[in-house]
Amino acid sequence: MTTTACGTCSKILLFFFNFIFWITGLSILILGVWISIDRTSLPFLQIMDSPIFKTAAFAMIGVGGFVTILGFFGCAGAWCENKCMLWTYFLFVFIILLTEIVCTILLFVFKSEVEAFLKVKLNETMLEDYKDVEDDPEEFNSRAIDAIQLTFECCGTESYKDWLDSKWYKSKLNDTSTQQEVDELWTFPKSCCMTEVKEIISGELPTPLNATACKGDEKLPNSFMNSGGCYDLIYEQFNNNIWILAGAGLGVACLQLFGIVFAICLLRNLKDDFDD
Repeated sequence: MTTTACGTCSKILLFFFNFIFWITGLSILILGVWISIDRTSLPFLQIMDSPIFKTAAFAMIGVGGFVTILGFFGCAGAWCENKCMLWTYFLFVFIILLTEIVCTILLFVFKSEVEAFLKVKLNETMLEDYKDVEDDPEEFNSRAIDAIQLTFECCGTESYKDWLDSKWYKSKLNDTSTQQEVDELWTFPKSCCMTEVKEIISGELPTPLNATACKGDEKLPNSFMNSGGCYDLIYEQFNNNIWILAGAGLGVACLQLFGIVFAICLLRNLKDDFDD
């Protein structure tokens, strides 16, 4: 194969573009494998047992593997000036571009459904599944709730009062026999208290700045606890991130469009050795 000066320029640009594409795909693949093997490293994912969230890591593995292979086709096709590989690359990138446009539209169309699921699942986990770290330090859902409350500096789904309806509080209440014992109960987890450290270390919750004041024997809420609900803060984070994802998707789509243009330019300028 021989090519023109324009084709040579397209060849170089297409190779480097797809080398970056290949590195990106490999990174997504490694991240997907890591999440699927070690989900405990991301405690926020523990409460999201919807099929959507369960398959996210496997989707990343699939997408990462596909992008890695596609990047290889682009690099090899450009370097070797192989028309078959270049046409294959062009076809798949074009299909991916169309798919990304559809997925972006669906992301915004079903945004409210995702938000509703998040609120229901968050509230359900708090009310039904939560256990103290002292009782079960390895319980994933409970530690995920603690991590959320520490990170977002919040308490409960809507407010700290939500914990009064939880199985966690009611079970403790059932174990009491005197009013004094009732008064000594914590009405919310210690992860609602203000702390200097905002993460769980070696299965231990960080020490509250003032546990006695946080517990609030006389008055709730108080200045040593986080009394606001978690849902609004998580929703705000989600709402911010969805625009970041949309922007990233647009950036990737533009890069893919450049890849398509470079591939077309190279294909148009490639000449077989027996051509005049």
